[in-house]
Amino acid sequence: MSIRNKKHIEQLLKTFCDWSEYDSTQLKNYFVFDDKERGGVITLMKAEGRWSIHGKGEGYSDPAETILPEEDVKKLLWNHRAAVNRAIKALHGNKQPIVS
Repeated sequence: MSIRNKKHIEQLLKTFCDWSEYDSTQLKNYFVFDDKERGGVITLMKAEGRWSIHGKGEGYSDPAETILPEEDVKKLLWNHRAAVNRAIKALHGNKQPIVS
């Protein structure tokens, strides 16, 4: 399953903690995908019901996590959907976490 419409993004976010990776030190779920704009990677995180992102690449690293409202997370995922689809496939193979 890949993100083909905005309903898929809503499902992805709704089930994020079920399929994303978990950092037991930071106590947060996270998912890493390519940043098409800056050439690095974006880490999308969720902890205590809050969404945040952090970008890192060759020659740059965001100074801190940026807290985002869910609507901005949806826009980010939509704008990077090809990279998100590739990362989901790499993480889960044919066993996709999103139901169409």
